Amino acid sequence: MKRYSSKAGEKAGVIDLGTNTFHLMITPLGRNLDESRTVRHRSHVRIGEYSNDFIGEGPMERAVSVMKEFAELLKEEKVRKVKAVGTAMLRNATNTREFIDRVLLETGIKIEVISGNKEAELIFKGVKLSDCLSGETDLLMDIGGGSVEFIWVEGGKMSQLWSFDIGVSFLKNLFHKSEPMANEERKLLENHLLTIMHPMLNIISNRPAHRLIGISGTFDLIHEHFNPTTPKGSAKINPEEIIKFSEQIIGLSAGERLKHPSIPESRADLIPSALVLLNLILRKCSISEVIVSPYSIKEGVFTTLV
Repeated sequence: MKRYSSKAGEKAGVIDLGTNTFHLMITPLGRNLDESRTVRHRSHVRIGEYSNDFIGEGPMERAVSVMKEFAELLKEEKVRKVKAVGTAMLRNATNTREFIDRVLLETGIKIEVISGNKEAELIFKGVKLSDCLSGETDLLMDIGGGSVEFIWVEGGKMSQLWSFDIGVSFLKNLFHKSEPMANEERKLLENHLLTIMHPMLNIISNRPAHRLIGISGTFDLIHEHFNPTTPKGSAKINPEEIIKFSEQIIGLSAGERLKHPSIPESRADLIPSALVLLNLILRKCSISEVIVSPYSIKEGVFTTLV
C-alpha cells in the first residue's frame, strides 16, 4: 500500500455526503489507512427520502444535525484538514444551495459537490489503495443511493468510467411500490436500467472481466452474508451464488426482509432494487469472480489531501 508523507501527528478528515448515508473518516496523514489508526463514523441520513430532486424538511434537519455532530468530532480530534464531498442527491436537488449554506454557517464545514465522473475517479483511487485489483481486467461497481458508478480497469489502470443516476433510493422511489416487488415492477425496472446503461453495456458486455469489485452498501451486505469472518478484500465470491441469494431476497416482502439475518433494517426497503441491478450486471457481463473492497470514495478523497 502506498505511503504518504506529512507532518507528524497531523490528521485528515473526510466526509462523504451520500444520498442515504453520511460518512466521516478521520485518519493520520502520512500513515497507511490502517483501521487501528482510523476513526470512522456513519449516519443513515436519507436525504433522498421521498424525492429524487428535493431535500425535504425532515431529511434537511437530519442532515444538518449529523453535520453538526461530525463537526464536534473533528474538533475533538483536533482535525484541521477537512474535505467534504457531496454526490448524486446534492447534484440533483433544487435546494442544495440552501443545505450547503446552512452547513457552512452552522458548522464551518464547506461542502464540494462533485460530478459523477469525479466521483468515479475518487472511487478508483480509493480501491487502488487496497489489494483488490486483479492486475487483469476488473469492473468496479459502487451502488449508491442516488447514482451508480462503474470503472473499467485494465492492468491496474483506469480505462473507462461511467456514472448513472440509477441509485437505489431513486429506483425505489420510481419502481418499487408493491410488497414483495411485483413482476411487472421488476420488468419496468430492468428495462429502465438497460436503457440507461446501454452506452456502457454496449462496450463491455462482450469483454470478459476477470473480477467485479464491489464497493460499499449493498456489497458490504453481500460480503457479510457469504464471508462474515473474513476481512473485505480477501474473499472471492462466486457470481452464481450471489444471483441465487439475490433472487431469494427480491422475492421477500418488507416484513420478511426485516426478519432476515443478513439484511440490516436500514437497507431492508432498498435492497430489492439494488439486487435487481446487481443481478442484471452479473448476467449481462462475463464476470469470473466477485470481491468486496474495504475502501471507497473516502479513501480516494484522502489521497487528494496529502
